[in-house]
Amino acid sequence: YTPTYIGVDDAKTVDVVMGKGAVLTNAGTVMWFGYNNGTRNFTPVEIDALAGATDISLMGGKLNDADKLFAIINGVAYVYSFATDQVEEIYGVANATAIDADDEHVLILTEAGTLFAAGANESGQLGTGNYNSTGYNDAQPVVDINGLPLEGVTQFSAGHKLSMAVVNGAAYSWGTNRNGALGIGVLDDSITREYADIIADYTGTATNVSTNSATLIQDADGSLWGMGWHNNQPTRSITPTKLVASGVTDLYVNNGDVWFVKHEGALKAWGGGLYGQQGHGTAEENNTYSLETHTLTNVKAFEGGPEAAFCPIVEPEIITNIEYVTEYVDREVIVTETVEVPVEKIVIQTEYVEVE
Repeated sequence: YTPTYIGVDDAKTVDVVMGKGAVLTNAGTVMWFGYNNGTRNFTPVEIDALAGATDISLMGGKLNDADKLFAIINGVAYVYSFATDQVEEIYGVANATAIDADDEHVLILTEAGTLFAAGANESGQLGTGNYNSTGYNDAQPVVDINGLPLEGVTQFSAGHKLSMAVVNGAAYSWGTNRNGALGIGVLDDSITREYADIIADYTGTATNVSTNSATLIQDADGSLWGMGWHNNQPTRSITPTKLVASGVTDLYVNNGDVWFVKHEGALKAWGGGLYGQQGHGTAEENNTYSLETHTLTNVKAFEGGPEAAFCPIVEPEIITNIEYVTEYVDREVIVTETVEVPVEKIVIQTEYVEVE
């Protein structure tokens, strides 16, 4: 019920789904831990086939569906199968820089800021301008209401039959309106949208989004906005609603169950907690918007899965402006430096030298 160190010191990013987690290091090494086809790894195991990756994302969902890991290697998008230990290229997209997957589809961002999608499309979650019950194995461009490729994308999120993106500070959504998650002002689960369109009732400047059964929007002023299923609350928000006034610098929502927010330098969470996934030391839910405070600080990145613990990356504490004085016989030499050193790596050494 509390965060536990998993033994990876050079982590760059993480992803977690039900039963499985993955870690990408700064050196491009990809590791996984958890459950896979009857095998349980309690410590991270390297995936050799994905060496050199720059971004990763697990395909989530139910326990036995978490069988794929998406990765970007040298600008090419790949999908790795845990069942076969094989990697296949996702065709139709080049110069890929970032990737995000959910239980049925994946979004891929290119260096030019164009967004592509592949996978299931029965609810229009690919944003290709049409519906397709069988989906697409190759990447297709996400389009806007005019059928033009969605360009200038800076952030994006793949959720449960739902997708979001940020373009020039505007928040876009497409896919299912389940629980009012599209933010179109109508609570009708049967509504779907097959193209990316602006959330008209959000008038702020979006910098980040995260979506699943619910939706979060991070504003440039540090405020947090939400819509859709609000942690099993009796009232669903069908338009963006301000939840936190300021101080938010990052966010993540998983299946509307737990919402994680980086707020004023600390990682906080609220929502479901019966499996200890909030990490606050108990197996209890916290269904209010008064952010539950974690003991973790210096958090760099984080992810979470349904009924599973989230996985944060924590940077070591930094000590700056260290001054030291070295004294010699009959004279004094003062040296002042400004340094940034991880606190656990600071070593103090004293050497005595005879001076004539």
